[in-house]
Amino acid sequence: MNKRSNLLNKISKIISEGEPEKIIEKLISLEQENPKDVPIKQALSNQYIGIGDNANARKYLEEALQIEPNNYATNFNLGEMYLSFNREDEAIKFFLDSVKSKKDLFIGFNALGKIFYKKRQYNKALYYYRKSIEINKEKSNIIAIKQYGICLYQEFLSTKNIINLKECIKIYEFAFNLDKNNYDIIMRLSALYHKAGRKNEAVAISRKIFGVFIFDTSKNTLKISL
Repeated sequence: MNKRSNLLNKISKIISEGEPEKIIEKLISLEQENPKDVPIKQALSNQYIGIGDNANARKYLEEALQIEPNNYATNFNLGEMYLSFNREDEAIKFFLDSVKSKKDLFIGFNALGKIFYKKRQYNKALYYYRKSIEINKEKSNIIAIKQYGICLYQEFLSTKNIINLKECIKIYEFAFNLDKNNYDIIMRLSALYHKAGRKNEAVAISRKIFGVFIFDTSKNTLKISL
């Protein structure tokens, strides 16, 4: 067993035993013996996050980054941390570095899509969600698939380009085929059919799942809107 494997085993053993304070104490001792080991610093950061000590959590991540600047996990975790501080521009930098180092890190692309959606920069959000979906088209990535559709709908509202609405419907049909019991997807797809003038399909999908077409007559709109 090489040194790295041995250290990883030690880290796992420490984490599996004891209270957070004891775990941190043992990890610090191990880190002092191995001051250049990145996984130890990452583990320490995770433990400090767990007890709400963001200062020390960031300290160990930044130390880890100095040792391995291209470590995707360290960059991603720093992105998450800065995002929790509402420092989005700094978070973007770390998320970009994370996906640069690991090109199939779909959760990194999702994080970028989420930030740019919040900034209402829908073209950029679309780009990053698209990258994520190209990597992972499975149910495990259903949130990104849904968000990609929502970005397309926002572009439709902005440009009135019917192509965006059609693409949005296709995405939600794809999402529905992945998760046919997802209430949110069903209602959004029904609303999209209604918006596109495909009322028979809007009624059909709602009745197929619920037995009735759910419609809010007081607002003249579907209860679940985009």
